[in-house]
Amino acid sequence: MGKTVLLNRVRDYAVEKGFLTIFIEAHEEKSMPVLLLPHLRKILIKLNSYEQLSEIARRGLRVLKSFASVSRPS
Repeated sequence: MGKTVLLNRVRDYAVEKGFLTIFIEAHEEKSMPVLLLPHLRKILIKLNSYEQLSEIARRGLRVLKSFASVSRPS
């Protein structure tokens, strides 16, 4: 079994269990924060729509904003 097949099965299982997932393709010229930030922001905004999770999502968005500001290249 290849890595992609395994990752797709893990993603499918997570979705079945109610987890939100994202697909990120690694890129040699982009740092991990640059790759992750837009996707994490989308998930946190989606979580904000769930009333019981909205405070957790808002806190996550604040942390993400802080993380983004320190991980920007100079």
